[in-house]
Amino acid sequence: MAWWNKNLYYDLKSDYNFYINISDDKIWKQKCLRFVDDAFTVHIKDILKGIKENENKMIEKLQNRLKSNCAYSEMVKQNAIWNTDYKKQKYKFMSSDKIYEKVSNII
Repeated sequence: MAWWNKNLYYDLKSDYNFYINISDDKIWKQKCLRFVDDAFTVHIKDILKGIKENENKMIEKLQNRLKSNCAYSEMVKQNAIWNTDYKKQKYKFMSSDKIYEKVSNII
């Protein structure tokens, strides 16, 4: 996978490099809601079965997944790292609407 090797990841040989500029709050909300939807809607039967079979293990697993997907302060730190990396690579930070407009003009 290219993203395992930073040199390969950033050397995509692209003519245009856009980065969707999204607030930390919106990214956090999207990420956390995806986890909640996945765990408690898509896989609710598996979750309930897991709790019934091994309550402590499943609750610990849910807590770990909740922390990794919904910990706001950690996500903000990670986003700052990503933003710095992409700025160093000269990506253009824009709203999704502006990127759509630019790409439409390009094609």
